[in-house]
Amino acid sequence: MLRSISAPTQMEFTNDDKGDALYAFELALSLEKLNYHKLMELVKVAESTGDNQMTDFVESEMLAEQVESIREYAGYVTSLRRVGKGHGVYHFDLQLGEGA
Repeated sequence: MLRSISAPTQMEFTNDDKGDALYAFELALSLEKLNYHKLMELVKVAESTGDNQMTDFVESEMLAEQVESIREYAGYVTSLRRVGKGHGVYHFDLQLGEGA
């Protein structure tokens, strides 16, 4: 027999003060920054062991993309802070969909 599935009472990505979209993008931005710092730690380890190829690979292939992601998410967070909760988030979502 099929039963209805109830919605979870506590979700990790909700925040009543900021709004769900802003809170989710702030979390995403913090993860992008964490990833950048971990890549920088990897570069330091590669440099300390004299692994120039690894250093070059991480710097040329990964860091530039990571910096671009941080810039992109920071822009989203700034936009969401400006529009606030409610109808502004709807328009933000429309603009985000047009850019894809």
